[in-house]
Amino acid sequence: MKYLTLLLLAATSPAFAGSSSIYLNNDYRQVFATPSGNILCGGDSQKRTKTGKPRTNDLYCFIGLNEAMPKRCNQQGEGLDFTLNAKGKATMSCAGFEFVPVNEGYEETRVLKYGETISGQGWSCRSETSGLSCQNNDGHGFSINRKEYRLF
Repeated sequence: MKYLTLLLLAATSPAFAGSSSIYLNNDYRQVFATPSGNILCGGDSQKRTKTGKPRTNDLYCFIGLNEAMPKRCNQQGEGLDFTLNAKGKATMSCAGFEFVPVNEGYEETRVLKYGETISGQGWSCRSETSGLSCQNNDGHGFSINRKEYRLF
């Protein structure tokens, strides 16, 4: 088990600052957040499964407690998790803990400014004032913000 405290700072957005201490089991090549700090994502996992195969969760995003929480999640934790692989449909689940990825590629988490797009291995995300939209090579994905989410 690896416990660590990660201090997230973004000089470009005073709203995005904080720290968290959780169990971390994935390292990501690309780590980014929306300018508001409401959404945090890790993409392109560098870890392997116990059998040695590369992990299949190419993109993983977390949004904290918000108005879009399904009733089944209200008693289960901190927010919502969204997972998107290079192929297939996106999934959403209730987050039992706050997700803070280990960031191997940057000294601090990248803030994906409004209007910017980031791409990884089989996925891409675009930050807008209305939230974050991500999709994979199959055209499946999700759109999330504090008020709603949509899987497509």
